[in-house]
Amino acid sequence: MVPYTLADDSLKQTDDPIALSMRMMDVYKMDLLVLYLSFIGWYILSIFTLGILAILYVNPYLEQSKAIFYTQVKEAYKAS
Repeated sequence: MVPYTLADDSLKQTDDPIALSMRMMDVYKMDLLVLYLSFIGWYILSIFTLGILAILYVNPYLEQSKAIFYTQVKEAYKAS
């Protein structure tokens, strides 16, 4: 989640975005793994379309899902 912490202005008080990302993800590593594993079926389907499905649909969908996941983790981190 380092690219998201670098881009987020509300978390700029720390000097080390890698350490901040590690602290934020302590509890949520398994949830992120499950998120990635939920896209396996889409990537298998994209093999049959020679990658067109991945380029046009799956990759943007995965990136949006990761961004939403980051906002949820950030809110939980701020609340604690």
